[in-house]
Amino acid sequence: MNGTREGHTCVYKYDKYPYHAIGCVSYLWKPETNQDESNLISRQLWIWCHPSCYNELWEELKICFKPGNNDSTISKLGQQTFSSQEVTVISLKDTLNRHRLIGPSSNQILYQVLKPANILKKDASEQWWQKYYQIPSQSLAYTQQGEFIESLDKTPSPGEYTPHSVIGVTVGDPRISRPERKTKVSKIKDVDTDNTLCYDKLVPDVSMSALWNSDIRQEVKTTKMSDQKLNELKSDIMVPGSFADLGIEESRVPVILVQRPGTNGNYGSGWDVILPQNWSMAFWLTFIYHGARAAGSRDLESLAFEQTTTYYPNDYPDTLAGSIHEQKSAEKLKNKFDKRPPAKRCNYVKLGIAAPFLYPWKDLTSSWNDGCIENIYVLRDRKCLKVLSQVFNTNNKSINQQYPIKSCQKTIHRNESVFEEHKSSLVHVELTMLLRGVPDEHAMICIPVEKDIELLQKDKTYSGPKEPVHKDKRKIWQNL
Repeated sequence: MNGTREGHTCVYKYDKYPYHAIGCVSYLWKPETNQDESNLISRQLWIWCHPSCYNELWEELKICFKPGNNDSTISKLGQQTFSSQEVTVISLKDTLNRHRLIGPSSNQILYQVLKPANILKKDASEQWWQKYYQIPSQSLAYTQQGEFIESLDKTPSPGEYTPHSVIGVTVGDPRISRPERKTKVSKIKDVDTDNTLCYDKLVPDVSMSALWNSDIRQEVKTTKMSDQKLNELKSDIMVPGSFADLGIEESRVPVILVQRPGTNGNYGSGWDVILPQNWSMAFWLTFIYHGARAAGSRDLESLAFEQTTTYYPNDYPDTLAGSIHEQKSAEKLKNKFDKRPPAKRCNYVKLGIAAPFLYPWKDLTSSWNDGCIENIYVLRDRKCLKVLSQVFNTNNKSINQQYPIKSCQKTIHRNESVFEEHKSSLVHVELTMLLRGVPDEHAMICIPVEKDIELLQKDKTYSGPKEPVHKDKRKIWQNL
């Protein structure tokens, strides 16, 4: 709630939990400051969601706060808003940009691109940054933020920082420091093993950023210098390659950095960079020219697979976006299968595969509950998942290793209410191969019987039972 960390959760339709999931969201509270009296009256909360579930989430927020017929309006900036007695909701769609840097070189790229802006120059005309940093706490936070940027060049991995920590910085125009040609990421020269600039030791106001102010965001957007004018000023520099000092004409850009923790060994850790509108391409090109590489949804899906984490919307079958993605994927695989000659098509009927192109979740849950299931849902309750983890954890001390099946059955009976309540739910699991091989997409997972476990204990190379060849009734009717 104090705005120093970003949170993540899965949202559902109003009063429909655990059914009708909408999607994953990230939320960030505006940091509390003693100098900001408006925080004592109201708080700000940013909610980020995937584009595929934006409209669904927006309509659900309207239902939650139940605005009147005349409460929904369009603001001067073209932003859709609605309000109730205590809450005002404003759509910030297309007003903020968010870039994601992943990998151990993220720190060095940010260090090269994010140059702290000079806000101490006193000119006749007062700019937004001069007014904003007149507050002593904001001035102290600016100093701490500059020291944080300096620490990026001495920290080998983004995972060294506090997970989901939020840092607000004000930087100069990134186009000024952009090299003429693409460069490689520079290596760390001096690694600071005893980093005294740990995030926990920074002042609380270090998370505060001028990006929260809508008036400042609009001013930063409209006062951006055009590329043509900037190139003309850079061409007048006597020494090619040196940075131009534009003085008060240089834009000051408020930026928010959000740390993203990785898995074991900080794999997949990085930073999210939140930018104001109209500045996305300027930072994007500068990131690329300093050694960053562009990645798409396929790369992010592969990264999530290696991290053994879920990826939205592919791994969320109980959401509307997940079901639409699954239908499109099934149509694509079916069309690819039909384009092959009949002699080159795999006979899935003989192999005993009922659904080779999609996941029949409703059929699976219906077969377990002896009835038709209209809606499926994924179990995300941490307490229930912890109970399941204890049951199937082989390192659990309460499980007798000589008689694991009987020990697991006793644990299940002790938590029978949990299993009975969520018996029709789906659970995310991680599969680890004992020997070689990797399961293909849409492969079946079969429950082993007691005999299979006994054979596996006797022979570690036991590959499990083999599915017998089924008869293809379609070919029989064709022959008749």
